[in-house]
Amino acid sequence: MSNQEDPNTENKKNVGDQIDVIINYLLSKPSLERLANIKIVDLERYYKIEAILLNLYQQRSEPLDEAKFLLILQSTEQKQKRLIYSRRSGILDLDD
Repeated sequence: MSNQEDPNTENKKNVGDQIDVIINYLLSKPSLERLANIKIVDLERYYKIEAILLNLYQQRSEPLDEAKFLLILQSTEQKQKRLIYSRRSGILDLDD
């Protein structure tokens, strides 16, 4: 195979660059920093937020203020699951 890049790879790079430009347009610097932190910690949530932002942009939305961005963040939060153990399980007992 030659040293040329796959055209699909180039298209994906261009789309990624366009998404970055859109997100930079919509969000303020503090919001961009929050989004970057979310991307590091929870990639699935980041992609959900990204999809919401792209939908807003397609609707000809103006740049978002902090309050609107916080609403988007809250809408993508997952409820914390707590495991409550009511009794000790015998599965881990090695004394038997």
